[in-house]
Amino acid sequence: MLLTLSGLLVSTLAWGEEPIPRKDALRNGFYVAPLYSQTFVDEERGTADGTGYALALGYRGSFAGVELIGADTSMDNPDGGATELTSLGLNLLVAPLVHVAVLRDLNLMLGFAVNDRQNHPGFTEDDETYFIDAGLAYTPAIALFGIDVALRAEYLYRRDTQQPVFPEDAPRSFTETVARIGLQIPLSKQPDPPTALQPVDVAVVSLDDDGDGVFDASDECPGTAPNQLVDAAGCVPEPPPAPPPTPPCETSADRLQLQGCEVGHRFVLDGLSFASDSAELDGEAIAALQRVLNVLRDAPDINMMITGYTDDRGADGYNQELSERRAEAVREYLMTEGIASDRLRAAGAGEADPVTSNNTEAGRAKNRRIEFRLMA
Repeated sequence: MLLTLSGLLVSTLAWGEEPIPRKDALRNGFYVAPLYSQTFVDEERGTADGTGYALALGYRGSFAGVELIGADTSMDNPDGGATELTSLGLNLLVAPLVHVAVLRDLNLMLGFAVNDRQNHPGFTEDDETYFIDAGLAYTPAIALFGIDVALRAEYLYRRDTQQPVFPEDAPRSFTETVARIGLQIPLSKQPDPPTALQPVDVAVVSLDDDGDGVFDASDECPGTAPNQLVDAAGCVPEPPPAPPPTPPCETSADRLQLQGCEVGHRFVLDGLSFASDSAELDGEAIAALQRVLNVLRDAPDINMMITGYTDDRGADGYNQELSERRAEAVREYLMTEGIASDRLRAAGAGEADPVTSNNTEAGRAKNRRIEFRLMA
């Protein structure tokens, strides 16, 4: 828990700039502080005053610091031997008067520690107690053997509390004072002094005479107009090639080219016809449909209406139904070959709009046809 608290406090201590310039020994950063301590014990403790040592490892910011401190104190017992107090704790130091030059090294100090007590008179067992410290710390900078350090003097009020062994007992506490003296030694690197800037003569040299954004050393086309769009070599790029023209619409027996055809264009395929009273696609019809299939695969933006027709033999209603089945047979075939259903629509027109006379067998065969119409 102590380590977690110290990590949270360290991350918030370096607030703002230094209010008053510090000597090197008190610069922001990590430090170590070895200390000698004297404890003036509570009379109820039943021991002599204690002496010992402490070692603190901390981090100081502009006006506050946090440190982890370990301490050992020995107190002589009346019947011989000594009471040993070994503690590990966390201290917070705040310098509220950093803007006052003569008092900037005065720190308010608050601490909490867990203490392991051994061989204490009046207690049958060793146990843990808890320290709460509050007081003052004074840290003026000094030079020791040519090294910048800080003298550190502390005077603390301490409350040492032991939890009761039995719930019905009250906690037992000792009220004492602790004095410490030692050194505070910075561990952070001393910042380098600022380098004085020297004036230099600067010759103004144009690196881009034509102002096209490309340095002269790399400009292969000097003299372009300022702000002219140029490439990395400083040259005006060639205009992009014009897109190829759309091929003309062609739906002849030899060529089927639909890219240039407008919506609504109609055509029929040679070889795509049906036997009388049949909606079945024979081999010749499937071969003819390959031309349409190839166009639809190459041009996914083309959609088609498929309309079936009959000759004039048979009743009108029957011919209408037969023409619809013929159109649907073509649509189903194209879908089985991978063309999306939403690109194809099928309809029947019965015996309407014959392309030639129905008076001959050859004429009736031509009228039993499929017509394709381009849709949007």
